[in-house]
Amino acid sequence: MSIEGRINVDVLFHDKDGTSSLKVLSLQDSDAYAVGEAAMWSGTCGTAAVTLSFGPTTYRDAAGSLVSVVPGGSGRVAFLASGNGGVLTQQNGSVVLFSQGHACLSNIDEQESVSVAAFAGTTRYTVIVYSES
Repeated sequence: MSIEGRINVDVLFHDKDGTSSLKVLSLQDSDAYAVGEAAMWSGTCGTAAVTLSFGPTTYRDAAGSLVSVVPGGSGRVAFLASGNGGVLTQQNGSVVLFSQGHACLSNIDEQESVSVAAFAGTTRYTVIVYSES
């Protein structure tokens, strides 16, 4: 199996004064990947944390095999929670991401899982983890 993908962050604002003055606020970052593993989880959860295991995951690759991801120095996690929003935490608490209708991204340590939970009520979540290994 092979993988190719990218992770992009692009933030751009034009600050205008109504005449000819313009300030541009910009932050851009992009990484391309041609090796490694990626897995995705999506579902609905409540305020009780749901644990998403990295190895093996419940995600199947293009060949139908279960994928195991072991994030290392280049591990990344993307998280999106809609509705009431939610929180993603890593086993050791080193990564904490908060999402309420907007995607967020972080590096991730070598761990075996992350947990997701809603702020209140229920939330729909999507998590993608990339590992170079």
